[in-house]
Amino acid sequence: MRLGLWYVPGDDEELERACAVAQGVLDKACVTAAEGYEALVRASAGESRPGDASAIVAWYEAEAAALLDVLHTTGVWSEQGALIVLND
Repeated sequence: MRLGLWYVPGDDEELERACAVAQGVLDKACVTAAEGYEALVRASAGESRPGDASAIVAWYEAEAAALLDVLHTTGVWSEQGALIVLND
């Protein structure tokens, strides 16, 4: 499982770097990509668990960091961009 970006401008190298920035934010929060994404899915379904709030905050902070990295690299803000989890 790895992070990816959906509907975001940039070449493969730029997107990989932005995903690394997002992973760094998750690592700092001690949240794995799977934990953050699963907490977000549960919340969307109205089935949050104790502790999900911090994982959700970390996920959105990671997404924002990745999108800002792309903005600084490409000069383009992705209005529909999203951080996603890819299963390898």
